[in-house]
Amino acid sequence: MPRCSPRAPGQVVVRDRPVAHVHGGDLPSHTLLATLATGVERTFDQDPGFGLRLLADIAMRGISSAINDPATAVQALDHIEDLLLVLAGQDLDVSQARDAEGTLRVVVPVPDWAHYVRTALDDVITSALNSPLALERLLRLLQHLVRACLPPRRAVLDERLELVQRTLATDFPHIWASISATDDTDAEPYA
Repeated sequence: MPRCSPRAPGQVVVRDRPVAHVHGGDLPSHTLLATLATGVERTFDQDPGFGLRLLADIAMRGISSAINDPATAVQALDHIEDLLLVLAGQDLDVSQARDAEGTLRVVVPVPDWAHYVRTALDDVITSALNSPLALERLLRLLQHLVRACLPPRRAVLDERLELVQRTLATDFPHIWASISATDDTDAEPYA
């Protein structure tokens, strides 16, 4: 039987599936289970990616042909940018806890920078491929994040930035020409 992955913050806890793997000693199950905070709904405190997911869903609904409200998508992207800027400056390598002697005691699967970027942007970018207003906002968002991030976090952004730029240049050349003519990548995108 394949070994199941432990549950990360914000994931559903399913009956008869492991929530953690214990190494280097015995830990009574009731002690481990007492450390879990569970509830009917996910919360922003328990799962920082939850807010990004909700904002991405709002942006995708705004872009959808059924709703066709790209201004709402742009507003959601404003908030996504703000949250990603907060995360960009955070130490996200917090999955391991060691005791006073340096022995690894706890490993918690937590999202990394690439996971947060994928959650916040990938579905929105795909949905925005026919929405020049949303694509232009995504372009500014990605340009701003690239400037704000340290080099190790830029590659995941550069991939998405290249897709957005290519789509604008190919599918909306008149808009791309206007953006390129006024583009000031050193300026802040929004005051």
